[in-house]
Amino acid sequence: MKDWSEAFRALGNPERLRLFLLLVHQDEAGGLCVCELVEALGIPQYRVSKHLGALRRAGLITNVRTGRWAYYSVACSQPAKDLSTFLREALPASKVAAELEQLRESLSLRVNGRCVSEKRRGRGEDT
Repeated sequence: MKDWSEAFRALGNPERLRLFLLLVHQDEAGGLCVCELVEALGIPQYRVSKHLGALRRAGLITNVRTGRWAYYSVACSQPAKDLSTFLREALPASKVAAELEQLRESLSLRVNGRCVSEKRRGRGEDT
């Protein structure tokens, strides 16, 4: 029960719920980086990072580091899978349509499956 309580507490914040929905609806992308989520949600990077941390501590998401990038996706835990399935039905992609469109735009610019958001902003990229 504790796992479920923590999961629901984490999703009780509207921004975290939107963030988790993006990860649920874009699970086939192989993970999303903070830059892509910032652009899609239109909220500051520090808040996205804070929300990702809360979702990770609740066991709902996981991340994989590739160089200086961290890619976030829905965790393989049972609560995460169950909530993902439920939210896919209860809150369809249309609830985050604008965010998903922005996210698809960002994903289309990836090079070799890697985020290039920093490069587009003129900050360079480590290869």
